[in-house]
Amino acid sequence: MTKSIDALINQALAIENEQAQEVGALGFMARAMVQATLPHRKVEGTFFERKNGNFTLSMQAHPSIGLPYGSVPRLLLDIAGKPKSLVVINRAPTQGSRHEVARNELVRLGYKLVPMVIFQRAAHGDASNLGQTASEYEPKGKAAQEMDALYTYIISKL
Repeated sequence: MTKSIDALINQALAIENEQAQEVGALGFMARAMVQATLPHRKVEGTFFERKNGNFTLSMQAHPSIGLPYGSVPRLLLDIAGKPKSLVVINRAPTQGSRHEVARNELVRLGYKLVPMVIFQRAAHGDASNLGQTASEYEPKGKAAQEMDALYTYIISKL
């Protein structure tokens, strides 16, 4: 283990021992040195997922576009430096207001959120079992409408 990695892990452990609210620095570290990148090779279908412990990177592409892969998309992200990011609240329960509580807290902490919420709908799981997206499985359903709205919003920001 290099000195810089050892220092990073020791710093993370020291942070865990502090009361984050007392020092005004709430934070989260999923795992030391998580590697999560775009796919290196073409992925069949419209869904890609990479896991590392409790961390999961999931991407779902519009069927007519497909998933980014290879060195060019990774290089573009690298050239962009720090690409802008937005928080998407997904897998929100369809009942209750937990997503609103989460949204309010994230806004209070200074995060920028997309204006829509992706709810935990049966169509997502049913479609995944068939190797499809919710938009393919149930094109006029609520899950498809939410995903289409998210896609349209993201495209409008590019």
